[in-house]
Amino acid sequence: MSSQTPSDPPADSASAGAQLRDSAREVWASGRRQLGGLLELATLEARYSGLMLALALGLGVAVAVFLLCGWGLLVAAAVLQLLHLGWSTPAALALLGLVHALAAGVAWVFLRRCIARIGLDNTREIMGLSDVPH
Repeated sequence: MSSQTPSDPPADSASAGAQLRDSAREVWASGRRQLGGLLELATLEARYSGLMLALALGLGVAVAVFLLCGWGLLVAAAVLQLLHLGWSTPAALALLGLVHALAAGVAWVFLRRCIARIGLDNTREIMGLSDVPH
């Protein structure tokens, strides 16, 4: 007969338990590595996206400055052309001021129309919220 007592587990079940614990540790370690890699990737992508956003904003400001400078040069050229045609300086500046005021008025009308149309009415209707007061 064997020398094992009834309270001692067989050697096969002890090795099976050890294998199960080792497998559980490997699964746990693998999960931690996967989660760590995913978090590192998310962090790097967020950092890269932030840098690209900052670069895009900076380039947008540069484009706006260049456009405003170009516009100013076009207005100066128009004033010089009017002066060359015999207009007085105050009359040339007044004419271009009036043109700019009219352009601003037209832009203001379109801006008010755009703002008035921001209502998401179709989306509210599709969602069944059209009868809900805004």
